[in-house]
Amino acid sequence: MRKIVCLLCMLVATPALCTETVASMQERAEASMLVTGLIDIAPDGTLSSIAIDHRQELPAEVASLIDRASAKWRFPADPSGDADTRHVAMTLRIVARTEPDGAYRSRIRGATFGDRKLDGQIRYKSRVSPRYSLFAYQNRISGDVYLLMRVDASGKVTDVAAEQVNLDTVTEASMQAQIRRIFAETCVNVAKYWTFDVTGAGNLADGAWLVRVPVHFGMVQDRATQNYGKWLVYVPGPHEPVRWLGKYNYPQPASNTDALPGGSLQPVQNQLAVIGPLDGD
Repeated sequence: MRKIVCLLCMLVATPALCTETVASMQERAEASMLVTGLIDIAPDGTLSSIAIDHRQELPAEVASLIDRASAKWRFPADPSGDADTRHVAMTLRIVARTEPDGAYRSRIRGATFGDRKLDGQIRYKSRVSPRYSLFAYQNRISGDVYLLMRVDASGKVTDVAAEQVNLDTVTEASMQAQIRRIFAETCVNVAKYWTFDVTGAGNLADGAWLVRVPVHFGMVQDRATQNYGKWLVYVPGPHEPVRWLGKYNYPQPASNTDALPGGSLQPVQNQLAVIGPLDGD
């Protein structure tokens, strides 16, 4: 855990440290990493096997945490009655933060278990990347925006919203709110013009697709992938309800918003979920 301590102590080197104390800022920060892999799920919902990508690159405590937790995972039985094992992609959001007693504790904050049968049914056709804000660049603040969008049968985006904006730098609360707003508005204004190639019916009853897309802002693209197995500063933003879901009578999706690898395109309604706690406790 020594690396986590050093990582969070580095937060004092941010340019926006003014009136808020370093201690109070560190209380809002966590260390985090994304871990990917594949799991096999038996027809009755039990976990048959788990393969963690590049396991040797993970801290020992993270690999041990996943082993302990996954031993207790159980998923809904296959509703189709198919007797075949389901092969499913996995992404885990691991976080570590200081507890009131001063100790550091790791946990699985979120997970995405995608349905690999959907691969290729929806993919990007035209996608312009949003521009990195000059204000954020000057203040050396990077972040990730998690978009929720509805794509119709023709591949056009009909609605889009930013569900969550995470930052990788701790600053005063007012600046964090400003940066999050800039990142979110920039993403939404660009993403509404994206187009997709879709095949077959969508994952919703009306034939549309509901998908999540992570977008990174920073001087280094795909930061999490390039630093796989390393702790990174993680300042999660609030999960915002998406108001336009109501006009289609869609329910609010589960809030595992930020357990997505960079560059992914995740259909929401086809995600699997563990029955019970992710940590297995």
